[in-house]
Amino acid sequence: MGLLGEKRVANLLKKGLKGEEYRLYRNLILPIETEHQNTPSLTEVDLVLLTHFGIFVIEVKNYSGWIFGAEKQAFWTQQIFAKRTRFKAKL
Repeated sequence: MGLLGEKRVANLLKKGLKGEEYRLYRNLILPIETEHQNTPSLTEVDLVLLTHFGIFVIEVKNYSGWIFGAEKQAFWTQQIFAKRTRFKAKL
């Protein structure tokens, strides 16, 4: 369902930006500074939107319920009714 969610968000962005000049990139693979066994590590970015307003990097998640967490917290919490589950946030 992850790719479906990303496609849905991409379509919503395109619809909302109709008539605007923009570039939208999906599933970018980028090198990061850390290496593993002398090989550069890679990370995947779901969506990058370039507009005259700025550059927006979007990570799409497909969770239900309430999601609690701050931008720089390592763990977030998902709550569905009385059940709470912690999960690692992608930083």
